[in-house]
Amino acid sequence: MTDNRQGWYAVHVGVGREEAMASRISRVLQGYGLEEAFFPKFEVEQKFHGEWKRVLKPLWPGYIIVATRLPDALVKGCAELSEHAHVVEVGGEPAALVSPAAELVRAWTDPGDRVVSLSTGVKERDNMTVLQGPLVGNEHLIESMDCRKGITLLGVDGLDGKGRMRIGLRVLPGVKISNIDF
Repeated sequence: MTDNRQGWYAVHVGVGREEAMASRISRVLQGYGLEEAFFPKFEVEQKFHGEWKRVLKPLWPGYIIVATRLPDALVKGCAELSEHAHVVEVGGEPAALVSPAAELVRAWTDPGDRVVSLSTGVKERDNMTVLQGPLVGNEHLIESMDCRKGITLLGVDGLDGKGRMRIGLRVLPGVKISNIDF
């Protein structure tokens, strides 16, 4: 069954091979309804040798996302690759991603730059106020935070519908907002 609407489809690939496989699938399926193949990431800050640096982490390790209007062509193209690339299916048909996590990635990223930006917030007592980034106005999605790692767990199902979605959140000490330097 071929659908004329563009959808996002998850393709399981080897962990560590995501970037290469996204590039390869883009080349192989060019002209077959492929709009984009990407490996989504999120931005965090990590301390290296006493200095904070921004680092990209995989949003869904072992998976790439392919935006296409022809899911059957995607399945056929992935089957012809010499490396493992399996389109996630439900009932023998390619399953378009409709998870809340996929919708957030659509909203928080742009085609060609599928990186969820680092959010910055201030925590005072039990209240988190996000000042910058995709979580502005979405504080209600925050389920838990690991301030040491700079990662927050969102209360939305991830790619597999089971695990939670993780993104970067820099938590500043509770200070007056006017004193914060971005």
